[in-house]
Amino acid sequence: MIFRRVLFAGALCWSSLASAAVAQDVAGTVIDAGTLRPLIQVRVTVEGGSQTVVTDSRGRFKLTGLSGTSVVAGFRLIGYKPLTQTLTVGSTEVRITMTPAPVRLDELVVTGTADAVQKRTIGNAVSSISASDVVQLAPPQDISNLINGKAPGVVVLQGSGSVGSGARIKIRGSSSVALNDTPLLYIDGVRINNTQGAGVAVQGFSSGIVSRINDIDPESIESIEIIKGPAAATLYGTEASNGVIQIMTKRGKEGKPVFTMSTAQGTNWFQNAAERIGPLYGLDGQNKLVSVNLVDLEKARGTPLFRNGSTQGYHASLSGGTATTQYRIGTSYERDLGIEPTNNLWRFNTNVSLTVKPTSTLDVVSTFGLTQSKLNQNYEGGGGVIVEALFGAPSLVGTPFRGFVDYPPETLWDNFQASQRVGRLIGSVQFHHRPFPWLNHRLTVGLDLVGEDNSELARVPNQAAREFLSSPTDLGGGKWIFRNDLSTTTFDYVANAKASVSKSITSTTSAGVQYFRRRSYLLSASGQGFPAAGLENINAATNSFFAGEDLITNVTFGAFVQQQIGYKNRFFLTGAIRADDNSAFGKNFNYVTYPKVGASWVLNEEPFFKVPFVSSLRLRAAYGETGQQPDAFASLRTYTPATGGNGGGAVTPASPGNPDLEPERGKELELGFDAGLFSDKISVDFTFYSQKTVGGLFNRDISPSTGFPGSLLVNTAKIQNRGVELQLRGSPISRPNLAWDFAFNFSKNWNKVLDLGGVDFINIVQLFGTPRVDHRHAVGYPLGGNWVRKVVSAQLDASNRPIRGSSLCDDGKGGTTPCFDAGGNAVAPRVYAGRTTPDREGSFQTSVTLMKRVQFFTMVDFKLGAFITQNKARAQCQIFKTCLRNYERAGVDPVVLANDAFGSTFRSTFIEDASFAKLREISVSYTVPERLARSFRASTARITLSARNLHTWTGYSGIDPETFFVGEQYVRVDQAQTPQLAQFKTTISLTF
Repeated sequence: MIFRRVLFAGALCWSSLASAAVAQDVAGTVIDAGTLRPLIQVRVTVEGGSQTVVTDSRGRFKLTGLSGTSVVAGFRLIGYKPLTQTLTVGSTEVRITMTPAPVRLDELVVTGTADAVQKRTIGNAVSSISASDVVQLAPPQDISNLINGKAPGVVVLQGSGSVGSGARIKIRGSSSVALNDTPLLYIDGVRINNTQGAGVAVQGFSSGIVSRINDIDPESIESIEIIKGPAAATLYGTEASNGVIQIMTKRGKEGKPVFTMSTAQGTNWFQNAAERIGPLYGLDGQNKLVSVNLVDLEKARGTPLFRNGSTQGYHASLSGGTATTQYRIGTSYERDLGIEPTNNLWRFNTNVSLTVKPTSTLDVVSTFGLTQSKLNQNYEGGGGVIVEALFGAPSLVGTPFRGFVDYPPETLWDNFQASQRVGRLIGSVQFHHRPFPWLNHRLTVGLDLVGEDNSELARVPNQAAREFLSSPTDLGGGKWIFRNDLSTTTFDYVANAKASVSKSITSTTSAGVQYFRRRSYLLSASGQGFPAAGLENINAATNSFFAGEDLITNVTFGAFVQQQIGYKNRFFLTGAIRADDNSAFGKNFNYVTYPKVGASWVLNEEPFFKVPFVSSLRLRAAYGETGQQPDAFASLRTYTPATGGNGGGAVTPASPGNPDLEPERGKELELGFDAGLFSDKISVDFTFYSQKTVGGLFNRDISPSTGFPGSLLVNTAKIQNRGVELQLRGSPISRPNLAWDFAFNFSKNWNKVLDLGGVDFINIVQLFGTPRVDHRHAVGYPLGGNWVRKVVSAQLDASNRPIRGSSLCDDGKGGTTPCFDAGGNAVAPRVYAGRTTPDREGSFQTSVTLMKRVQFFTMVDFKLGAFITQNKARAQCQIFKTCLRNYERAGVDPVVLANDAFGSTFRSTFIEDASFAKLREISVSYTVPERLARSFRASTARITLSARNLHTWTGYSGIDPETFFVGEQYVRVDQAQTPQLAQFKTTISLTF
């Protein structure tokens, strides 16, 4: 009996030991605590270093051959806080959340540098946007919205809310009188076209609304880096004064194939349209005051002015690869309908990336992107439905016009069409070669081809529409075609040699050459007078034919050398110089050089640094110069073809040219620091910049005795920009089932014209060639300011009408002066009435994650300090006389009544502060449990409900403080543009 008991006990013991000796695994997924996105390339290391693995393209990891009941593992990924966690052996559904590190000194950046380097080594600020995270939190409609509010100092001016419209993007204010302020745009190291205000001039005043940056699919983007001025952009040379935006697209990762797909369905609408467009006032036949709201009237009639539009998108991608070959193929289709039946967009995108590593020292990365789109644009600003609703009259309500000023909406929708077709191909190949441990070099070759087909059609109207149309073109029909083929070619070679001078000192020497060519071939044709309805081709027109052709080429060749010295991986000093030649330079000017110097000091890593609540601190400083070349042919003497006296060919003088023409030169000093506080729970990034443009270009009038008309482009302007930028980021709460992250961005810009070559001011010339006397560049004031005659006091007669002779205006010197002379002519000077672009901007973003599955996200952005012309009220009160105060003047400020009565040269009361804050984005997301996702063979599934533009806080009285003519750089007039539309969208994403 005893023997049996001993034997039984021994068997139990052996069984237990054998069980304990069986090796088991631990498997799970690593996700971002903020976005719940799976994280790739996370290093997972078992304590003691016995085993290290890397998460795959699904964020999955697996530790094998483990014994015992638990194991301690460390998780490491650049840009995230290191994490150590105890895991239960045998668990295969572990879910690890990693929190982004607010201070990311070891993050790699490639923009503005000769090679991919850690952020700690550079002396200038670089704003990084994790586009894939933004898309997952609150899917944006386009890249303009993706960037908006994400980087301090980067101002996105929306302009129009029409489907397919784009924005103007300004970085650190404006710095040129004559040249555009568009930043350079790169994708995967290749310079691409970044035209703003393209497309048919549907806004009136010759302004288009399309931005080429929005051709790129946000779903294809991994990250975006932005450098903001000459201090950072020296290596990009000529054209980089306005900053650089670089887009890095998604690429395949080593591992099993990953298939992702998503669909988005939503709606957009004009919020509170009736209230924002407002009533129109007038007198009826009995001379009684009446009012009408045409939005309400048409809705009651059953013919609403605006509909609920829709948005839908479909995305799919396949990625994966081996150690030597990685690939990614992505495709997307979007179809959007606007609030008017003539406004819609379809766009198809395909992008492919392939990385091949034929040897251990050579990587070849090729990318390919194709875009096809068709945009039908609605008219606004100068002749659209909103114009008709704003500038109609109650007296027209009982007529066939139904209250509208020119024609009822269906006349516009049925007879006029504006569209743009785009075909775009972006391709690049990069060769990364590392022949020696101390040497690497890279060759990038790329091409961006854009084909724009812009078309505007006036159909032969039916009999019902003829009642409202009168011009020969409107009655006879016509068509205008404008084709623009644009190509941008990039050749970029860079070599980097690294050496360890001593145990403490490192050296990196870089040199490179670049060649850029931009070519534009323009072809236009038009014809008017179709003989019958239904004909819509130019060759069917019977008269007024016109054709035009133009070819513009601009070439830049540049080279640079750079030297960086590092000390103990915490202090870095960089110096560089770049030389450029450009085909637009005058023949008497050979080339330009741009210097650069920068320093970075990671102060907290010094032994003497002992500040308890400061966990990291980096000081940085940079000085650099860049330029911007003149327009093509500006330096050349040109002539215009004409018909001679005998009917033969002849030429007439067009421009005298300027053989001494140089590029504008931007000089910038940048100082700042990056700090991590309270164990890096909060980060602070602060930057001060002082920028000056010298040799600024502007057109100076020339004497008629030269035989040439107009003006001459000269290098005499000086512009100053100063500002501060602040970014706060934090993760105050980071618990297993609760995480809270926030980000706050703010920037302030001071802009001033220092010199205009001896003249006090220059009136701005609009796109259609007319000088705007109420917008000018003036010495001592910001570029593009509002300048108006300002009535400061007025007397009223017995009927409450202003008396011209007794009105006084601001004299611009702190006193007053008569507004009119004895003959009734306006003689008061124009005085400054505010800048037209915001001088302060920023955003607040916050996200809360519950139980690692539910996430709430909100962003409010704001833009302050811009003063724009509220042309809705100006036209109604001064021109059409449909304001309430045109009829009920009692109690109204006499100054306001004087401005209404004195005409368009007096508009100070219509220049309004357009400061606003907007609830831009709000979303809630739910990540489906893995077991449920696997039931339909997916590894992850996510549902996101998002909304945009739900509320605006502003004192502005117009329709929307964001609207303006997109093609205009400085003129800000709010006149009947489509406002930013509210939007609601549901997105479902699956990964297999």
